[in-house]
Amino acid sequence: MGLNFRGISNLVRKLGPKLVEWASLKGEPEFIGSGTKGSAYRFGDKVLKITNDKKEAESASYLKSVGNTHPNIYHIFNVGQYKLGDEFDLDSGVIVYFIVYEYLDDPSGTVSEMVGLYGAALGHIDEVIDIFYDNFGDDAGDEEWVMFIKNKMGEPNPEQNKYFFQAFSAAKFLWDNNIFNEDGGAWNDWHEGNIGMRGDELVLFDIGYSNSPKGDIDVLESLIREMIMEMQNAK
Repeated sequence: MGLNFRGISNLVRKLGPKLVEWASLKGEPEFIGSGTKGSAYRFGDKVLKITNDKKEAESASYLKSVGNTHPNIYHIFNVGQYKLGDEFDLDSGVIVYFIVYEYLDDPSGTVSEMVGLYGAALGHIDEVIDIFYDNFGDDAGDEEWVMFIKNKMGEPNPEQNKYFFQAFSAAKFLWDNNIFNEDGGAWNDWHEGNIGMRGDELVLFDIGYSNSPKGDIDVLESLIREMIMEMQNAK
């Protein structure tokens, strides 16, 4: 079941002070997009995503626990959850997840073209890795991996080469860290709407439709109940 986007806007507006406090957000929220399971708002150099996708929230919390270590995977700052009551004109009982991550620029045309060309291969990284180890052995390292990917790539233009390496590095990182798709295969929701830019680095910023271990997710009931009490007492 998707979330009511008008209701979400109402939620962001009413929870604004407490969400800012919890997530260290700055500035006014700017709506930047929505999908089937939620919507996203920009606060300066951060994004607040509100979703009912439990698996995405769990995978994001797990990535955060692993550490923001990979240059081509988005930096996640906070993951929280709140079970809706009747107070925000949304579906009572639905658990809403809040994911706070870095704001990224839109992908370049070259990056979009690269993902279009290699998106299917990125979604089969498990098969690619199997072939790699069959060719190079179980002790193969980064040097052999680069050689293998170069050979597999063919001869796209040099700019696409660079982003191809970055995307495959991110895909392998997800696989190596047990972040899979919902069926247990390689995570495969690769498209230009999930890709942003940090300077000249391609960055994956949305890992919905995923399955992974779960990290710590802040439970925000007490924080939000406190805000509701403050609102009621102010009347």
